[in-house]
Amino acid sequence: MALGPNQMTTFVKEKDDSELLKLYADHGSKAAFTVLVERYGGLVLAVARQMAGQELGEEIAQNVFLALTKKANKLRRGALAGWLHRATVLEAKRMLRAEACHAKRVETLQAMKHAEPSSPAEGICHEVLPHLDEAILTLAQSDRDLLFLRFFEGLTFSKIFERLRINEATGRKRVSRMECP
Repeated sequence: MALGPNQMTTFVKEKDDSELLKLYADHGSKAAFTVLVERYGGLVLAVARQMAGQELGEEIAQNVFLALTKKANKLRRGALAGWLHRATVLEAKRMLRAEACHAKRVETLQAMKHAEPSSPAEGICHEVLPHLDEAILTLAQSDRDLLFLRFFEGLTFSKIFERLRINEATGRKRVSRMECP
């Protein structure tokens, strides 16, 4: 006898975290994953927002649950709340570093754009900029789009991926070439 939608939801909600992770990892159960998000979404979002603010906090929370989808089969033991908290803190730190790196690059580019060379080193920068433009032209269109959306329009990664209609993994691979080490 098959369970109806309401019975399935109740059935899934009664499971513990390890059973829900197993259901998701083994069968791709959206209901099981939804229950996990309902249980822990508030925790993840609160920690992310506390560390990084409203908008970036939401992106961090999405990244943490995306990571959970990829690691569900390895996380069947232990406290899921502890793993989610640690993953959120680490992702927030990573995102804040990336944002700081981006802000520093923008500041440097703005300063270079408006400054007259006062030393030989600055003069070299002004000589290099036209070559940089040529180098940018050699990039594939998809890489140029990412570059300009990130560094000139200042969009967050999730907004870039949404605008370019690419998935998170593909976008992260492309962006990783532009991030600070």
